[in-house]
Amino acid sequence: MPGRTVLEAFEAEFMRSRRYVESAMEQVSDEQLHIAINPQQNSIAVIMQHMAGNMVSRFTDFLTSDGEKPTRDRDGEFVERNSAQSPR
Repeated sequence: MPGRTVLEAFEAEFMRSRRYVESAMEQVSDEQLHIAINPQQNSIAVIMQHMAGNMVSRFTDFLTSDGEKPTRDRDGEFVERNSAQSPR
């Protein structure tokens, strides 16, 4: 069944990526997730918000539609949701 093989490969790749992300997150504290090193960079938490928004948009109805969905709030994904400040 070729369709199942593709699905299994996608699932395996997703789980591999998930393990990388979880392993990286274990190396920093919750507070550090929200620190932007400088004003031109995003914190780890913001990057994660953006990647999650991208995946939800791309994989929603992926069999019948392509690309970014109109319900996605891409700009909102880049809003820091924690008030932690950069270390000086």
